[in-house]
Amino acid sequence: MPSPTVSNPGWNLPPNDIKVIDHQGDLLLHVNYFPDTFQRYRVSISALCPHSSYFSALLDSAKFSEGMAVESRLAELRKRYPDIGTIPAQELPVVTISDVGVGPKTAVSSSEEAFKLCLGILHESPAWPTGNRARVRFIHALLAHYAEVYAATAIVAKHVESRGADSPCRASDPFTVKPTEVKIRQELYIGLVLGFRKTTAVYSAALVVWGSRSWTDEQEDHRITDDGEYPWDYLSGGVEEELAYRRRCVLKTISSLQDYFLGLYNSREEQCKLRYDSSRACDYFQLGEMIRFFSRKGTLVLQCTLPGSDGKLEAYRGSLLELLKALKDCPNYQIDKNHSHCGLRTRFIPRLSLMEPGKQVGLCLRCWKHDWTNESWLEHPTTEKWWCGAHAGERSKSQCGAIFSDHKAKKMYTASVRDWSGERAT
Repeated sequence: MPSPTVSNPGWNLPPNDIKVIDHQGDLLLHVNYFPDTFQRYRVSISALCPHSSYFSALLDSAKFSEGMAVESRLAELRKRYPDIGTIPAQELPVVTISDVGVGPKTAVSSSEEAFKLCLGILHESPAWPTGNRARVRFIHALLAHYAEVYAATAIVAKHVESRGADSPCRASDPFTVKPTEVKIRQELYIGLVLGFRKTTAVYSAALVVWGSRSWTDEQEDHRITDDGEYPWDYLSGGVEEELAYRRRCVLKTISSLQDYFLGLYNSREEQCKLRYDSSRACDYFQLGEMIRFFSRKGTLVLQCTLPGSDGKLEAYRGSLLELLKALKDCPNYQIDKNHSHCGLRTRFIPRLSLMEPGKQVGLCLRCWKHDWTNESWLEHPTTEKWWCGAHAGERSKSQCGAIFSDHKAKKMYTASVRDWSGERAT
């Protein structure tokens, strides 16, 4: 939280160096973005306080010395000037706020624009950013940061949402064409901070589906280092760890289904149900074709264990949706014309179709805030046996009005044991 101070009136401040948010303003904000980079804004106390609990507390003369000093200076000025608007800006009380800059110093102009936009919203006169969508989204993300820091999320969310098509909470599909990770993170951060449930659900699912360069296989303790320049580079409040864990859960679930069929066809139990003399040969054929298919798709590696292991394999880095689509291309292999339904596809695809990460892994923002026990996969996994036969034919359904949040799917992805058979074990 930036620390404020109150200084003497700015007698020697050039008027042209002061950015006017409100011509009737009774306060000068001296904002230090970086140690040698600052701006001054003429603002109105009556506009700041109702919508920002930060400024409301800071400028309360009964609570803090800053508020007392400002009120004392204004009392003197009211004796000399009948109208606040006629007071020269250089004579107004000055409140200094430091460490306001976000990101590298080279991007200070963006911080200045976003902070000024935040002040404009508090005064109900915002000057919205222009330019391409990437730039507008960047400014909106910085705006969300300032809204959170200065406890003004409600009014900022109202104004941003009222922008309609220009709002970050518009309905967009980040699954069809891969967006940049920066875009996903900025949209998700805006949704989390400003309380946009649809944006949060869609882009949290997108981050799980596409993955992140900052998520490594070694993070078994689920801790991720915050070493980014911007607040969306690491999503606080446990969100970063939660989404990384959800991706690992999906990959483990896909892996368990593959392992199930490899083990099934490698067992002594005959899988071909035709009871022909060629049934055993059919099983061997299916096992060989299965190994070749999974190896070709890159989900299975055959490796000699005699010299030992050179280290564990790197986790899959691509899109979960593309991975599932590739696996659904499994052909219906048959050893001859009499074995038309013995292949992997007949049994594999229905089970694989239970996994729809784009509709199952996103955060339900309301649940995350008010029903964390049921929403969090990382802190509250199912840790019980899951049987696919109980969910045959089901499709993903949204929970408690949220989009793409499925608590039934949580049971599948976080189960300690997954039973992929169609029959319940006795």
